[in-house]
Amino acid sequence: MPTEYEDDTPEWEVREDIPPALQKKWDKEESEGVRAGVCKGCGYTFTQEELHCVHCGASTGFGDGALISLKKWLFKNPLGIMAGMLIVTAVIVYLIRL
Repeated sequence: MPTEYEDDTPEWEVREDIPPALQKKWDKEESEGVRAGVCKGCGYTFTQEELHCVHCGASTGFGDGALISLKKWLFKNPLGIMAGMLIVTAVIVYLIRL
């Protein structure tokens, strides 16, 4: 029988307090409105860092960065694959000549 001083938390569950720095960060993000938008597929909110919705996987509409675009071009385009092979060959030849 629980007394008025006992907690509802089971014994096996460890109750962790949120660090003050993390709580401050969450409060700051909440006040600034870090949320970038609402997913068109499922209606959940997403942040600017997310390229895809966490819940349904739909694209959030933010563009990829320059390196991701270059990677897509190198691996999905036949000319990109040939350019990648040429770059790798040039690096190998350079390293052999050292």
